[in-house]
Amino acid sequence: MSTSMLTTMDLAEGVTAACFAEALDECATALQRAGLLQECSALSQRYTNTLLDTDERQQGYMFVMRFQDRAQADRAIRALANPDGAVGALHLALQRMSCNQIFSYWEECEDG
Repeated sequence: MSTSMLTTMDLAEGVTAACFAEALDECATALQRAGLLQECSALSQRYTNTLLDTDERQQGYMFVMRFQDRAQADRAIRALANPDGAVGALHLALQRMSCNQIFSYWEECEDG
């Protein structure tokens, strides 16, 4: 069953959305090549000044990563947590470029 992770966060001081988006794409590509990620959405800017957004937190950016299943997501997290590995180094760079991160993880519901 496919799973997804929503990351909401702010950009660190001095980091542009374009710079973060480029680093996110590089990290996602490395995860995909390693068989650890199905797809990653583009970096998106959040609109908090609308009735469509009821989350009281104020993080300004977000993206979604999609995994084949929980096992793939668990393998990806292990790789991301290893700062000595290639994927882990890319993830560490993303962490340094952002702050106030919140992660939501879910599994798709089965039909009917």
